[in-house]
Amino acid sequence: MTLRNIPRRKAARAFRKLGFEIISGRGKGSHELIIHPADHARRATLPARDPVAAGTLNNILKRLVITRDDFEQAL
Repeated sequence: MTLRNIPRRKAARAFRKLGFEIISGRGKGSHELIIHPADHARRATLPARDPVAAGTLNNILKRLVITRDDFEQAL
């Protein structure tokens, strides 16, 4: 599966399934903060764009230490 054209809401739902919290109002503009409740060092910003660009999504996965396979299963 490719990570292209994944809607922002679908990506946010997958991050929640993986145990992350989505915090609105903490990012710049309409961006949202993704944070792991047990490890606050694992954080990233989910942009307001829809769909989320593939490169941006790959960078978010690296920052959150999530494998591509785990993310695809959560979708």
